[in-house]
Amino acid sequence: MTTTAAPRRAPLFPYYPALDGLRGYFAIAVLLHHFSGNDWFGGALLLMPGFFVLSGFLIASLLVAEHERDGRIDIVNFLIRRAKRLLPASFLTMIIVAILWNLYELRFPGSVDPEEVRHNTNMQILASVFYVQNWYVATGPVWTTFGAYFYPGAPGPSPVGHFWSLAVEEQFYLVFPFIAVLSLGLLGGRRALGVVIIVGLMLSVGLQPTIDGTHGMEKFYRMHRIYVGTDVRAAEFLIGTLMAVLFSYPAIRRWITTSRWVMVAGIAAMGLVTYWVFTELVISYWLYERGGFAMVGAAFAPLIFSLTQSRGVLVRLLDVSLLRWIGERSYGMYVYHVVLMTGLWGPTDDWPVVARVALLSVCTMIVSGLSYTYFEQPIRRGSRPWRRKKKASPA
Repeated sequence: MTTTAAPRRAPLFPYYPALDGLRGYFAIAVLLHHFSGNDWFGGALLLMPGFFVLSGFLIASLLVAEHERDGRIDIVNFLIRRAKRLLPASFLTMIIVAILWNLYELRFPGSVDPEEVRHNTNMQILASVFYVQNWYVATGPVWTTFGAYFYPGAPGPSPVGHFWSLAVEEQFYLVFPFIAVLSLGLLGGRRALGVVIIVGLMLSVGLQPTIDGTHGMEKFYRMHRIYVGTDVRAAEFLIGTLMAVLFSYPAIRRWITTSRWVMVAGIAAMGLVTYWVFTELVISYWLYERGGFAMVGAAFAPLIFSLTQSRGVLVRLLDVSLLRWIGERSYGMYVYHVVLMTGLWGPTDDWPVVARVALLSVCTMIVSGLSYTYFEQPIRRGSRPWRRKKKASPA
């Protein structure tokens, strides 16, 4: 007796390879910035809004497409998929850091009491487990986030200091699906969702704390709070979700994916973003005025839209195998790279910058590549790649 396998359902949202290439570009700039001791690509951290906007665009696109296809959104299934994608690498990192950073002095204490530094690292790990690390560092010691810029004798970077962005992202994943269900199912569909997103965007920007009237360390504390606050950084995700709502209308999507004006706007946005990477700093004061990070996020909208086209200058530039390979593994690279950097910084402290950057880059690519193939993807698929598949028996 033969059986016919059920046909696979079409993907909810098309795959645009150049978007993985864009992730690869983001990852390269951020990693080289950190590995060089913040000397290279001073504005690389201004690419974080790009990550947030792209995440909002892709996640909201999937949710809207699921509702259009099925008439409902399976929130539990969505959260399980997100957990399988995000938790393996981050939890493995936290376990390794919790063990090794308590056994060995792997974080340079600077002029701060080493026990205080160790306690801060452990508290950041604990906060990261519950994805609230951004709020811990927002109220933590003055040297926690921007210490290297402002605080003399600041400790070396925390091996999980970059988990603030993972916390903000996970908080978005926990809240937005419920907003989508409410808006799409009860309030009238995509138009209602668009209105809700616009209201949320206005609130995020309008209620943002600013650095106006602050001086000295008070200004630093305020910048610190703005940089990691979910209420502020939510605007970047919401820009992406609004893009998704617009993109879900067939007529608008056809125009976006074929218009030469969109391609030209994307090229201009790419030029502006790259200019920022080379000329700005994450501590530039204009970013901390009301709507500063939202404005940066908005600059990525035409860039992302232009990469949904089938051809064009940017598509040819970013749809290349190496950038796509890095983009597909960019999450693991981001999670692991600071751990490798802080662990290997001591032995390589007197190395030439180029040599240290090369070593850390190779180590990060190897670790993230192995993790993606043999740890993250198997958990995501529920399979084990090292097990040999059984040969199918003849019918």
